[in-house]
Amino acid sequence: MKQVRKSIVYLLLLSIGMRILLWLAGFADYWGDAYHLYLIGSDMASDPGWAYWDYKDRHLVWLPVFPYLTAVWQFLWQIDSIQAARFLNVVLGSAACVVWVQIHRRYPQTVSWQTLAAALFLGFPLVLSVTHMAENVALLLAVLLLLSYLNRSIWLVFAVSLIMVHTRNESVLILFLVGVLFLSHRRWGQSAALAAGAAIGLAIWSVWVGSQTGDPFYWFTARLQASGAGARDIISRIGIGMRLLEIVASLLLAFPFIWLLRFRSAPGRVGWVYAGLFAVGGLFLFHGADSKYLAVALPFLLVGANESFARLNLKRLATMLVVSAGVVLVVFFFRSFNLSADMQAGRQLETLPESIVWNDFPVSVYTARRGGHLFLSSGQLFEGHPNQNTAAAKMRYKGIRYIMVSNSDRSIAHQVFPELLLNDYVQTGELSMRKIYS
Repeated sequence: MKQVRKSIVYLLLLSIGMRILLWLAGFADYWGDAYHLYLIGSDMASDPGWAYWDYKDRHLVWLPVFPYLTAVWQFLWQIDSIQAARFLNVVLGSAACVVWVQIHRRYPQTVSWQTLAAALFLGFPLVLSVTHMAENVALLLAVLLLLSYLNRSIWLVFAVSLIMVHTRNESVLILFLVGVLFLSHRRWGQSAALAAGAAIGLAIWSVWVGSQTGDPFYWFTARLQASGAGARDIISRIGIGMRLLEIVASLLLAFPFIWLLRFRSAPGRVGWVYAGLFAVGGLFLFHGADSKYLAVALPFLLVGANESFARLNLKRLATMLVVSAGVVLVVFFFRSFNLSADMQAGRQLETLPESIVWNDFPVSVYTARRGGHLFLSSGQLFEGHPNQNTAAAKMRYKGIRYIMVSNSDRSIAHQVFPELLLNDYVQTGELSMRKIYS
């Protein structure tokens, strides 16, 4: 028993060490949302009234737990840097490791040592732990939710449910599936606790969003409409076959051991159903069928593979983990170039005199090292698609001096002024525009 405990401690320390090593090595954030979420938290921490807002109004559809955690973390350390904020996720990822160890120690039939090792060294959670993404918080809460299922804790279910509905939209789905699981096992107390926590949390959030927009369900309907339109647009461009291939690749990237899954464990079935819904949603609902949407289901998928993991010897398991982690790191390394142009544009903007900027690219806002109050997004400026005269009038009224233009669906600037992509100087009415960086 003493030797087993030593092995668990070594696994835990090695997993935490890998997260810290990746962070110290400068492992970069590969999602633009990471910088956007940081801006929301940073602006909140620097505001005397801790106002929760965003220059692109994404705070109305993104749930508030992670931005608030970021704001509190920055306030405590007084360091305005996404690197310091990323360390918060290193801490939270390590906390998830601790919970996994506790689950293994108390329920070895549910989480064998092989499953524990897979949980601690699965490549995708390692990446999430060293990036500034809310999915890492959702993953930690999902592990706690699994623990509450195993130890039949009513209060833990209530607390986790209350926080999860304010973390990620897909967390609400996993809560629903776990609620069905509780009901099927006639765990009435846990079912009531989950329903109460989720209902109170959603009610609080919906009332606040309703006070801002007039629609208490705007946080859901606006996201659903935008994502659905994005999914249809992607399928029309690349075809349904390529979209299906993208979904399968995302599944394998998040959980490369999917072929080891079994239906025998109840939590495993939750993971299977969620993975199936992810595939369907990737076709019809999600703008991007990204692996990050699967983070909340990983604990349940791992438990679903426990029986198969238990049959693996150390050498085979270690080989599989090293290969899968290597693939994940390589994939995200090659994704990093997607943000380099936005970062460079922001650094160029930093050298210019402060003024109001029409900008739809949060990564450049972050690297410009200026507060969000100096930036206006297309959504804040216009309703619908303006013509050039309307846009020029609004720019003069708002005192906009700079525009960031890119051939991207994240902005309409290039659609309003397409000449800016081709020419160094554009004259439209009384408005003159000159390219200062390309």
